[in-house]
Amino acid sequence: MWPIGSLRPSVAASISLLAASIFPLPNTLTAADEPTVAKACALAYVDFKRHLRVDVDTTTDFGRFMSDADNYRITIEASRERIEVRFSPKDFNSEIVRGGSYIYTIDATGVHIDNLQMTR
Repeated sequence: MWPIGSLRPSVAASISLLAASIFPLPNTLTAADEPTVAKACALAYVDFKRHLRVDVDTTTDFGRFMSDADNYRITIEASRERIEVRFSPKDFNSEIVRGGSYIYTIDATGVHIDNLQMTR
């Protein structure tokens, strides 16, 4: 079971709207695939938030910035086989942040995380 119940209602609604906004996708996906994409996004988001609590040193302004999920852009690429959810940091104090992305590859048939790549 996927952990959407652990999300704040506003986050769950945002994920649903985000998933809806990526349709229509290439001919391999249809609107019927939307629930799978939404589940994959929620799964990645919950794991991403867990990593931010563990991986980021919050003793500096930059660290505090990087530990806040609201400071990341989310992009989604999907096919019938896999869904890639990427969390990339926004600019910090008008400076481009290099690295710091979390890239989830999620199996679309079983909706589980196949791979997590963290860029440094």
